[in-house]
Amino acid sequence: MELSDLAGEKYVSLTTYRKSGESSARPVWIAGIDAGRIGFTTDADSLKVRRIRNDGRVLVQPCDTRGNLRAGTSPVEGWAVIAAEGEPDAVKVRASIAKKYGWQYRALRLAGSARRLVGKPAMPGCAVVIAMPDGAGA
Repeated sequence: MELSDLAGEKYVSLTTYRKSGESSARPVWIAGIDAGRIGFTTDADSLKVRRIRNDGRVLVQPCDTRGNLRAGTSPVEGWAVIAAEGEPDAVKVRASIAKKYGWQYRALRLAGSARRLVGKPAMPGCAVVIAMPDGAGA
């Protein structure tokens, strides 16, 4: 299985690594971007973003909404980088996620916007772009 094969999945389990080396897995929405890259959006100060900034190695594997791995699948290694809001890759990821998840994505964005109505700042967003590690698949 390749990263591009995961683009059609509704959820993937994203495994990131703490500074101690301990792994942490969470389900995320995923969408294809281009040339075998996949990505998702998240809050810029989320724990997964902090772990990726420290160590870009990730594992992705099909799962359900609760993060239960799909039987018969194997994890795929990738390398993740953070794309700040407004950067070209972040725009691509946001558009792909919006197209794939439609009303669900719009509802999630609306809920984030509602924070401003109650006097709380909107959470800064970013995108995470996952590609094959250097030299993989060669």
